[in-house]
Amino acid sequence: MDAESVAMLFIETSGRYDLLTVDGTNNVPSARAYWYLQSAQRWLDRELGHPKEDAWIIKNVAARQSSVSFRNARYVRDVFEVSGDGENMVRISWKPEPYETGSSDEHWPFHSISFEPRDFDRTLKIRCVMYSPENMEPRSLSFWTVQHPDVLIRSMQRMTEIDMRNTQGVNDYEVPLLRDCKRIYDDMIAEEMGGPTEYWRIQ
Repeated sequence: MDAESVAMLFIETSGRYDLLTVDGTNNVPSARAYWYLQSAQRWLDRELGHPKEDAWIIKNVAARQSSVSFRNARYVRDVFEVSGDGENMVRISWKPEPYETGSSDEHWPFHSISFEPRDFDRTLKIRCVMYSPENMEPRSLSFWTVQHPDVLIRSMQRMTEIDMRNTQGVNDYEVPLLRDCKRIYDDMIAEEMGGPTEYWRIQ
């Protein structure tokens, strides 16, 4: 399912028809419905927690540049400088860049790191734990929309209970959702353990 299909099924199953808007002659999910989708997906990302969410961000850094910014990272694991042939990587020291000194006028969507500047251009590879891709467009896809749309929809319903300050409603959704996350996690571990031993990853 894509983001629009998930959002529409969420609206139908929850009865939240106030989250529809009119596009020409069609009823489509509103921006607020997509906001619930994005919020629910991030909650699931944080609850699941698994090495599959690791990703490499490659940044070309100019001489004397001492910071870079990027989106959608939960946190940074390591930063490496790549040699000219691209074969060797050397771990470098880094630290989080304070948001108020970031390079963008809109600091809040970005994750920034700073490091020692060098006198030459270079390439950095940043290993991050990432959130799922943002799903704010009708045809956008993510792990949750494609593999587990049912879990995502129930997580969206949980988010609406938070906004209504309904503690019991939040708990009623959260207990089975956490059970689902545990089973999904177990499947991922089984998938990793099923391959050759040289590909096993010990955390």
